[in-house]
Amino acid sequence: MRVRLTYCLERAARLFGDRIATVEGAKRRPWSVFRDEVMRLAGGLRQLGVAADERVAVLANNSAAYLDLYYATMWAEAVIVPLNTRLAAAEIEFQLDDAGVRVLFYGPEFAPVVAKLRTSMTTPPHFVAIDTALAGDGTLAEVRASGTPIPEPMRGGDDLAGIFFTGGTTGRPKGVMLSHESLHAMSRNFVMGFSVDEHCVNLHSAPMFHVSAVGIFFTTMVGGIHVFTSTFEPGALIDLLERERVTHCFTVPAIIDRVTKHPKAATADLSAMRIFGYGGSAMPVALMLATRERFPTVGLAHGYGMTEVPALTLLGPDDHKPGADTGRLRSVGRVMCEYEIKVVADDGRECAPGETGEIIARGPNMMLGYWHRPAETAEALRDGWMHTQDIGYFDEAGYLFISDRIKDMIVSGAENVYSIEVEDVLYRHPAVEECAIIGVPDEKWGERVHAIVVAKSGQTIDPTALIGFCREYIAGYKCPKTVEVREEPLPRSAAGKVLKVELRHSAQGGAAVVTG
Repeated sequence: MRVRLTYCLERAARLFGDRIATVEGAKRRPWSVFRDEVMRLAGGLRQLGVAADERVAVLANNSAAYLDLYYATMWAEAVIVPLNTRLAAAEIEFQLDDAGVRVLFYGPEFAPVVAKLRTSMTTPPHFVAIDTALAGDGTLAEVRASGTPIPEPMRGGDDLAGIFFTGGTTGRPKGVMLSHESLHAMSRNFVMGFSVDEHCVNLHSAPMFHVSAVGIFFTTMVGGIHVFTSTFEPGALIDLLERERVTHCFTVPAIIDRVTKHPKAATADLSAMRIFGYGGSAMPVALMLATRERFPTVGLAHGYGMTEVPALTLLGPDDHKPGADTGRLRSVGRVMCEYEIKVVADDGRECAPGETGEIIARGPNMMLGYWHRPAETAEALRDGWMHTQDIGYFDEAGYLFISDRIKDMIVSGAENVYSIEVEDVLYRHPAVEECAIIGVPDEKWGERVHAIVVAKSGQTIDPTALIGFCREYIAGYKCPKTVEVREEPLPRSAAGKVLKVELRHSAQGGAAVVTG
């Protein structure tokens, strides 16, 4: 039988029908009601004209409604397209057009973005509000009410489940096609890796547009409880963790840092917590030690993957315990079940432990390919392996260390930022003669986007104004947080390529530090 993500919901409703499935504020909903509401919403999507394989996008913050849309879209045999909430309207428009989205569900915070899309798009999708609608748009509740419950489909296996957009080294986003099998494999490996069972209470902290929000699936697999919050203020978060007896929370180091340092952490009862998982960037050892001291009974876990091959490795709770090898805290752990990872040299030879090369991977979690990008798919998927363009090495015990990236990507606060995309915007500024974007270490973000610019003759550059200029074109997290203005030309190779290695060694702190 082919695995079906929808069957995970059907199973949970059959086995745990009267038990709580979702918690959002004061609202609690059992598994049987959750399943029935998904079935009716899927019927409503059919009434909207959403046919099999058509795309349904979501632009919203985490909520139980977002969870409903994941499962209802798949229940209707359609394909979900979760959109990054931090993108500018022009970026969202590109992704909607590229994926050929038929319906876009939007949260109330994004009504201004939808208003822009309505006027700028030649063939806009059908807009539906999750809550309060703009004039002329329907609501999710109305779509659900219009539908007749439909039975669970037999869609699964290698059938397309979702398109998750990721940036590209050319600056053009690519839609990563993930199947039911790839998302199921990612989730069942989490179930095995963390011994997750029906007593799991998972707080959805990672944004649900990220494939890293794996709790969408593994919590349903085991019949646990999905918990949602609209705020990540650390004091309120601690209250929620304590009140709902949360067992699992997967987030970024910055959130864990704020929780650890908050005064409430000293007296909070987090005895139910099993795992504080973090990803997107490594956790500084000082923060890891502080978190371990503050919450000695909570396990820490870290992993490595990418949208194309999610959740490949695990640096588990035992690796974070007192007495464990602290040198391995710089690693991303060891390969998870069902997957294979190799480190290969330029000639394709597998590298020995300690020898650096490109990381390649394969397994049932691997993407089907890039949406409408056959050439880029062929370049990434070679001989059955995903070529990550990440550089690293294994130690003798099989721990994987990431040492560099072939692609010039910056990971800032768990978001991928591609330098060429930011540089393209900087070059639009009339005063910029040369520019380069690099990642520099940052205690809060792991890496921050740092711009090095050279002004045109007779021109001056104001760092704060330059950052504001960038915000007009790209998402805030992609914009430089620091700007360094140089008088001399940027170093270049004989072929004219900017030598970013030299820039990283010589980079100064820069001006116009942006904290948000």
